Amino acid sequence: MTDRSFDDSIITNASTVRARDWRTLSSRSDSRYDISPRVSMSPRNQTSSRGSSTSHMIIAICEGRGNARREIGLAAMNQVGSTLELFQFPDSYTYPHLLTKIEVLEPNEILISSKACEGTETMLMELLLNFNPDMFITKIERQFFRHEEGLRCIRNICHQDYLTKIMAEVRENYYCLCAAAALIRYIESTQSAIIAVNSTRVVYSGSEKSVSIDPSTAKALELITNRENGKTEFTLFHFLNHTTTKLGYRSLRATVREPSTDQCTIEARLDLVTNLITEPSGQLLEGLSKVLSNFSDLESLVSYVLSKPRANNDHQVGEKQIEVLIHLRHVLSHIQPFRDLLSTAEHPLFQHYNQNIQDQQFTEILDIINRVIDSDCKLVNGLLNIKHQKVFAIKKGFDGYLDSKREAYSRVLDETSHLAAELTQNYNYPIKMSYSNLRGYHFTVSVKDEKYTDFHGPPEFVRVSQTRNQVAFTTMEMIEKNGTLSQALEDIFVISRQILVDTMSEIRERIGFLHKLTEVVAFLDMILSFAHASCKYEMVRPVLNEKRTVIRDCYHPVLLIKEKKENITPNEIYLDEDSNIWILRGPNMSGKSTFLKQICLLQILAQCGCYVPAVMAHFKLINQIMTRVGTDDDLETNSSTFSKEVQEVKYILDSFTENSLIIIDEFGRGTAYEEGLALSWTVLEQFIDSKAFVLCATHFSILGKMDSIYPEISTHCLTEEHRMAVDDTMSNFYGLEIASTTELPPELIQNAYAKAVRMKDGSLVWNQDINGQIRKKRFKIGRNLLMLAERENFDPEKTRDYLKQLKRIFLDEMHKIKYNEPQEE
Repeated sequence: MTDRSFDDSIITNASTVRARDWRTLSSRSDSRYDISPRVSMSPRNQTSSRGSSTSHMIIAICEGRGNARREIGLAAMNQVGSTLELFQFPDSYTYPHLLTKIEVLEPNEILISSKACEGTETMLMELLLNFNPDMFITKIERQFFRHEEGLRCIRNICHQDYLTKIMAEVRENYYCLCAAAALIRYIESTQSAIIAVNSTRVVYSGSEKSVSIDPSTAKALELITNRENGKTEFTLFHFLNHTTTKLGYRSLRATVREPSTDQCTIEARLDLVTNLITEPSGQLLEGLSKVLSNFSDLESLVSYVLSKPRANNDHQVGEKQIEVLIHLRHVLSHIQPFRDLLSTAEHPLFQHYNQNIQDQQFTEILDIINRVIDSDCKLVNGLLNIKHQKVFAIKKGFDGYLDSKREAYSRVLDETSHLAAELTQNYNYPIKMSYSNLRGYHFTVSVKDEKYTDFHGPPEFVRVSQTRNQVAFTTMEMIEKNGTLSQALEDIFVISRQILVDTMSEIRERIGFLHKLTEVVAFLDMILSFAHASCKYEMVRPVLNEKRTVIRDCYHPVLLIKEKKENITPNEIYLDEDSNIWILRGPNMSGKSTFLKQICLLQILAQCGCYVPAVMAHFKLINQIMTRVGTDDDLETNSSTFSKEVQEVKYILDSFTENSLIIIDEFGRGTAYEEGLALSWTVLEQFIDSKAFVLCATHFSILGKMDSIYPEISTHCLTEEHRMAVDDTMSNFYGLEIASTTELPPELIQNAYAKAVRMKDGSLVWNQDINGQIRKKRFKIGRNLLMLAERENFDPEKTRDYLKQLKRIFLDEMHKIKYNEPQEE
């Protein structure tokens, strides 16, 4: 922001909080990271976003106080000035909506008011630290969270295309404006760039129309990361992800984590997917995917164009600007093929996006770049080629001083090439000149050929290092020339920066077109990903309604990644407002837990706007998914298995609505059978008068009797073959049958069978064994006597009294055993 003075006071009292030692850390305002975008010049290095999405996101959080407590304002900015996202929403005491938003945004650093780290206001801080111990949390003085400053900053940096709308939306949203003020001030105070005036895309999301999925439910359902190693493999996101851009990757990830509840939005997405997969030639789907792969680093490019570096290293800035302009021209060269493909699509929404990029500014930006950058500059491979290309990127004759510096550079470069040729001739090695950021200009020899695997260069070769396929080295003469070349490069890029000042400013004035392009790319890449997944797994379009969910022959999405469709057993479900509770029984390993999660995942797919793996699928629109699965203890909160179960169920009972989808897996098995059964029965009764859909898996056979009392409840059974059965065909001793297939001794299994049969028919009587009780008491007194004998120093008088007391207790206990009297523990 050019008209704002630089002020370091914002971070004077800031302390970077890490892990759980945040109370004891002193100020570490210097421990910041570089959030400047990194743009690859090589097509080979344009990594797909399928593996990961490296974002540099900073968010600021402001929470209301007093009567407005739990009202959350949040501001987020990715890169430097590309997009500022604002949110404001009410939350509950466990902050599920805030934690979900943080999980979606994946920030590197969170800014929070110092007041949230003091006294009784530390709950939010502790939750954030437990949520992700590796995340930086920076405390900012409360005075920098000012809504007037936030409004002024937004008015200053917001692009004119978004200004009117955003001002109308956020003017009265006090807390998101406070967060925005702290975030913008912090970024400009700690980064080597300022945000240009009227350049940033500012959007307000408020309380979005999205399905509420708390972080524990997302983890249990394995939406984004799996439970085995925390990676994206074998998750719902993995099932859907066919994106080719980082923008699309993040858009898909956010949509999976927060599916829409707006039927119009969902139907529009489904229409687009239908258009793509039913287009007769198939060229639209494949063509758009191919074109969008060229927009992989678009957001990084836009971010760099918007920022105004303050760095003193002018040569680094000049080199980066050339790199960005070459890459930006490559991206813009694919706009026309993108338009041509969209013009062939039938759906009006495709035409709407096509119209969004029918902007004259596209041609103007290309003309601005072509006026300065040589037409022969294309994306190339190899660091040496990239460096050489950037040196000669600006057209010859544009600046005489630059041309003279480049000629000097070329002369030294020719000398190094002759030196490489001489060394090759003298030592009979295939020596080539190379470049790396660490070593600069040097020589390499490929050792792929067996003839050179045992490379031992002459003493003239210094700084020798060998990797798997090549040996890198230099000579004293080459070291001298490398210094000359490095100085020449600095001079060239310093001049280049001075030349490109006006060029970058002209492009910045037309940044609105690039903002529109990022929106189009992000959305269409996500839709294309839906279409690819729908085709690959032969899925069907879901039908949305407000009353019932009916799915026939459906499959678990993640199983389709691992297995062929014919090897998976499909199942079905029917739920409506008059029959809204399913009790699911079945033996171990019949797939009860998998089926429960499968229904949730299919619901999420449908409300994302994607097809679902089934023969027929109708879904009631829901606004919340909650789960009670897993039986692990929680050491951090000192909660036992049963205590954790009860806490999760309490959260469900406190939070569910008539449009919730709830799955409860094996509730009550962490305590005694009778208690667990009674609690499960009572909990299910709480949902009878609601319209929420509830799926409950259980081993309590008596729970199946509830369907004879309550018409809203139906009982179903999964067989050993994972098929849904009308009647409960489960063996009474299926657990013992499974145990018999293990390496347990056969006589142990037979003994257990016999006891189980007698327990079931009530013939097993628990008679007390008097001789066993006497042996136990004798063992106890013997142990006490041995412990006494092991003492080194003891008082004879006290020992005599102790032995008398021990004798009296022993005789009393023997008397009670003999006459069957109750004993004291």
